[in-house]
Amino acid sequence: FSFSFVTLILAKEKEDEIVDYIPGLSPTRLGDLPQIFHGKGLQMYNSFKPCFDELSKAKYLLLSSADELEPKAVQFLTSKFDFPVYATGPLIPFPDLSAGYDDSEPDY
Repeated sequence: FSFSFVTLILAKEKEDEIVDYIPGLSPTRLGDLPQIFHGKGLQMYNSFKPCFDELSKAKYLLLSSADELEPKAVQFLTSKFDFPVYATGPLIPFPDLSAGYDDSEPDY
């Protein structure tokens, strides 16, 4: 067996494992969490990881979410930083949301 195949089998076996130790996240099946350590997820992780090194220099933190949707996560982040944390709602355009539209303007 190759390492990836064994990893895949182990991952499948753990899909139903409940993750209840991530601050601000309700108990969730492991299989329902995004997989950031391979493929496109790994590329995204590697691109935003340097931002965490700069976080100590921040004057505030903007979250693309709403406090009403993720109050525990916002409270957790607020308790961990000495600067304001703002949940501004989904203000950042996501190209995938407007896929299939011919408008030159993003469809928020």
